[in-house]
Amino acid sequence: MKNIKTLGIATVMALALIAFAGAASASANYFQGSATPEAVNGSLTGKAHNLLLNGESFTCSGVAFSGGEILGKTGNQVTVTPELTSCSHNNEATSWVTNGCKFRFNPGNGSLVGWIDIVGCETPMSNNSFGCLTKIGNQNGVGTVTYQNGLSGGVAIVTAVANLNSITFTRSGGPCLGGPLGTFNNGTYTGEWIMKGSTKGVPANLEVVSTTPPANTNFVAEEAPVTISGVGTGTNTRMKPMAGNMLACESYSLSGTSASASAESISLVPSYKGCKVGGETVPDNFVSAGGCSYVFHVNGKFDIAGATCASNPITLTRAGCIVTIGPQSGLPGVGFWNQGSGKLRTVSVIGTAENVVATAVGPSCPSPGVHADGKILSSAKLTATNASGALQGFSVE
Repeated sequence: MKNIKTLGIATVMALALIAFAGAASASANYFQGSATPEAVNGSLTGKAHNLLLNGESFTCSGVAFSGGEILGKTGNQVTVTPELTSCSHNNEATSWVTNGCKFRFNPGNGSLVGWIDIVGCETPMSNNSFGCLTKIGNQNGVGTVTYQNGLSGGVAIVTAVANLNSITFTRSGGPCLGGPLGTFNNGTYTGEWIMKGSTKGVPANLEVVSTTPPANTNFVAEEAPVTISGVGTGTNTRMKPMAGNMLACESYSLSGTSASASAESISLVPSYKGCKVGGETVPDNFVSAGGCSYVFHVNGKFDIAGATCASNPITLTRAGCIVTIGPQSGLPGVGFWNQGSGKLRTVSVIGTAENVVATAVGPSCPSPGVHADGKILSSAKLTATNASGALQGFSVE
C-alpha cells in the first residue's frame, strides 16, 4: 500500500491529496504476495487463543479471519474480518459478537515484529456472560505481533504470533468475576494464526519482507474513462505561511477525469468552502482555483498546472490583499496509501507540500512580494467511478 503526494496552492488545500503513499515507501517491513490482487485469510495454528480481562479468561478454539487483500503485490497493512467462536469462560460455553470489528495487521519496521489495530467497529464487539457485559471497540496499537515466514505444500505462508497487552475494554452489569466494573486498558490476548494468500481460489505465496518495497508506478482504476473525486478528511485544510497569510478552510473537494485506467499522474481541480484568509472570514469565491489544477504524481511530486493557469492563477483574496499562485512543478511533500478492497478500494492522501511559490499584492498584505516558503497541510480520500457513475476500485500500484 502506498501514498499519494499532492501540493495545493494557497487554495492549495487541495494538498489534501497528499496522503500516506509516501509513508509506505519508507524503509520498513511489508507484506508481499505473488499475485495481484491477492486475498489473505487466516486460521488457527492448533493453539487456542486466550483473552484475559481483569482476571477473567476467555479461551476460543474457533479462531480465523478472512477478507484481507494485498494490491500491487505488496502492502503495508492487511485488514481482516475475524471469527471468535467455540469459546469458553469459566468452563461455560460463550461467544463474542464482533459487530463489524476488524483486525488490522501492521508488519512493523526492521525486525519482523509489528502490531494489531482494532478498526471498523459499527459498535464495540461484545460478550455477555453471567450477566456481565464486556465490550471492546476501535483502538490502535494494542500489542505486538511477531511474524514468521514458512512453507506449506511448497507455498510461502506466514505465522502471526500475537502478544497483545494493552486492550481497552469496558464492563457493566454483573456479577463480573474478575474485579470491578468500568473501563480498563490492561486486557491481554495471546494466540497464533497461519496467514495464507490466494488468487481466485488458487494458493499464492505470502511473506513478510524487511526491506524497502518496490516503488509504485501508477494510479490504477478498474476501467476507463474514470472520474476521480476527493473529499477532505481532516478537520481543517490549511496552508501556511502563504506570503504571510494563513489559509484555513472547513472543507474542500477535488475532481477530475482520466482517459486511462493506469496513469503515472492524475489532474484534479480543487474547490474550497468556509475559508479564512489571514484570520479573516471570506466568501467561498474569494478562494479560487482559477484555471489551475493539481497534478499528483505517483512518486510524490506535485505540480500546479493548466492551460490558463498562468493568466488565471489560484487566488486568495482578503481585504486589501490578494495572493496568487501560478504554475509550478516538482514540488515535494505528499504521499498515498491504499485502503479498502474490491470496488471499495480508495486512496488516502496525507502530508505537507512544501516550497509553494506565491505572490502577495496589496496594502494589507503582511509580507508583500514573491515568496517560496508556502506549505500546505491536509488529508483527503480519493474514490473513482466509471462512465456509468458506478463505484470502482482505485489504488496506487
